[in-house]
Amino acid sequence: LAIELADSIKAAKGNYGTLNTVVEALGELRTKEGLKALKKLAFQKKTKDAQEENLQGYALVGVGKFGDPKDVAAFEEASKSDSTVVAKAAYEALGLYGPAKAKVRKQCVELLMKRLDMEYPSYGGQGGKTVSAEKQARWAEVSPVMVNAMKSLCREATINDIDNWREWWKENKKKPWKDEDES
Repeated sequence: LAIELADSIKAAKGNYGTLNTVVEALGELRTKEGLKALKKLAFQKKTKDAQEENLQGYALVGVGKFGDPKDVAAFEEASKSDSTVVAKAAYEALGLYGPAKAKVRKQCVELLMKRLDMEYPSYGGQGGKTVSAEKQARWAEVSPVMVNAMKSLCREATINDIDNWREWWKENKKKPWKDEDES
């Protein structure tokens, strides 16, 4: 089935409704054949339009479902995208590493904390006193996804705001994290 779905990506080129459905299905199947097709879409550098960005987002989440630690760096690169859709999908994919070993989860959280500082809207420009509307809009979209990813990775369901996550990270980044089977 995964081989047929991966082959259908070529046949459905341009039909984004079908492509999105196929890519979602490949993520759910979690097969080696499907992963190859998903990675090709997920880790592409340039997209032409919003439809391709959406497709890349579905592919990123699909790859995240595999939970392979080798893909974490690629998710970091994707999170740097100018596209809010792609960045959100990369953060969501990182959140899917919640069941991973402590070392991998900690790596994902460290990455998220760095990206959080990069995404946080701050005063910029030459003596600028305001934050651009674009930065504020992007923050409004990506910050809830980042918080949900942190909740999953840190297994801390009660922390809902960025300042508390910063404080939590300061307190816990140097402490050893335990796997569920070690507790």
